[in-house]
Amino acid sequence: MTTIRKCLVGLGNVGLEFAGTRHNIGFQVVDDFVASRRPVLSFRPMKHLHGDVCLFDDAIVVKPSTFMNMSGDCVRTVLEYYKIPMDHLLVVCDDVELPLGKLRLRGKGSHGGQNGLRSIQQRLGTVQYARLKVGIGRPEDRTAELGNYVLGRFSNQDSRCVPFVAHAGAAVCEAWISKGVEEAARMASEYKLPS
Repeated sequence: MTTIRKCLVGLGNVGLEFAGTRHNIGFQVVDDFVASRRPVLSFRPMKHLHGDVCLFDDAIVVKPSTFMNMSGDCVRTVLEYYKIPMDHLLVVCDDVELPLGKLRLRGKGSHGGQNGLRSIQQRLGTVQYARLKVGIGRPEDRTAELGNYVLGRFSNQDSRCVPFVAHAGAAVCEAWISKGVEEAARMASEYKLPS
């Protein structure tokens, strides 16, 4: 009997100019996930899938090489190519509505204004897939342009928290693969940044 792999997708924008930006926290979480399992294993570019892919026996980890607003193209192609059902998909992305360090996993839901999730929802035609939202907070200046904020880098103080958040997010992804949505959601809700 063949086991159907889970599909873990981290959202972000490709290119060095976007490395370390708030919008790329999804990439950071899946990078940490891969490193925690097999440090010598890395992502391979797969142009026909519109993304970089890392294969494990129980999981396919994907970083779309499209820009955030077109992430759905990659996700749909990967699901079709590997014949992965919707209930085996977890998308990791940033969320400005959650404070930095807060993690929230849901088995389904709306895009909440997140453009990568919006693209996935449009391309898949459903909201029936799991998502792990990683809090990046809102700008202190409420009049600041949100697009510039999410494409900006973390402050020096906040950047010290990011490795802890990425590690915790990777652990939640591991729990989702091995124990399911409910256990992973509980784990995410209980996470607190170290003081």
